[in-house]
Amino acid sequence: MTTTQKVSEDEIKSAYQGEAFANGYIEKRFVIPAQALLHQMQVQAVLSHIQKQGPNTILEVAPGPGRITRDVTTSAKRVCLEYNEGMIKVGKEASDPKIHWIQGDAFNMPTDRHFETPFDLAYTFRFIRHFKSDDRNRIYEQFKKNIKPGGYLIFDAVNAKVSKPLRDASPNEYPIYDVLYDDIDQLKSELEAAGFKVEKVIPVQRGFPLMMKLQGFLGSHLKWLHKFLVKILQNATTMAPLEWIIVCRRV
Repeated sequence: MTTTQKVSEDEIKSAYQGEAFANGYIEKRFVIPAQALLHQMQVQAVLSHIQKQGPNTILEVAPGPGRITRDVTTSAKRVCLEYNEGMIKVGKEASDPKIHWIQGDAFNMPTDRHFETPFDLAYTFRFIRHFKSDDRNRIYEQFKKNIKPGGYLIFDAVNAKVSKPLRDASPNEYPIYDVLYDDIDQLKSELEAAGFKVEKVIPVQRGFPLMMKLQGFLGSHLKWLHKFLVKILQNATTMAPLEWIIVCRRV
């Protein structure tokens, strides 16, 4: 594993700065079928929870340029907490104008009027995973403070069994740190210690190495076939997922 990965709070903040970076973020990362599937499943996980639980207040942390934000529709009061100004500018322009965008730090969430009352639901993707244990615990504490008892947190986690061999083979393709979990029980224990109980685990990108081989073989040709095959792999329940979407309840 490369020893130059960005992992500290300041390194992660600086890695996502700038309006130019924000403008190209989605196009560079979520266009190929495997990543499009990831995006669709994350959006669907949030929408399904909203439909089932009917939260009145929702907090999205580190929304970036509004990748998930712009595809989530709800009448609930929504707040987006993002550190980088460039991300806020791009995300705000692409999302529902009723959403309150606030520049702030997830390690020290604001205490203004939007945070006076704890939220029914909070979600964040590609954020918590970038930090080591002590920093993750600081983030969990902030979520615990800002989610009402019985409220929910939705986020993503990475499966070591699938991801570690890919990272070991091409460490330079992973410049930013991700915590890798050997199994769900390991993550459940971490969350229980932080005051959250896992209620649902959604496996995402089953057969990811094969998905990427298909990408190399098919490229931009026969895109319909590529999408079809990726969907088949995702539904192949015997294959290990690259990631999980975690739905947990604040105890």
